[in-house]
Amino acid sequence: MDPIEQHPDDLAALQRAFALLESPSIVAKLTNIVGKPLESALDKLPDSAGARVPVVAALFSVSIPTVWRWTRDQRLPAPKRHGGVTLWNVGLLRKFMAESKAKANDGARTASATAAAAAKRRTASAV
Repeated sequence: MDPIEQHPDDLAALQRAFALLESPSIVAKLTNIVGKPLESALDKLPDSAGARVPVVAALFSVSIPTVWRWTRDQRLPAPKRHGGVTLWNVGLLRKFMAESKAKANDGARTASATAAAAAKRRTASAV
């Protein structure tokens, strides 16, 4: 006999814990407190694994409606349905995250170069 069936209180506690972990707000709070456990956990999964919407929301520190809006606007890879569950491919999420970080770094470098050029022009015109 299954030990959980012998202890209904344990089953109820497990169900509450599961519901809390599926909540994007609690996962996002834990991520901010502990660091980036979701990213490190994501690194351990194979590219073919799937992530549910609360995990994707926590991974990007956004709400679930934002995940759906980003998906609709094709800012995120399209998810697949498996047995009634919507899953985002982990490999595609990794690729998206890497591309997003690269674009952010390029944007920061461009902004810095633009500011330096403007400062140089101001200095040159003051002379």
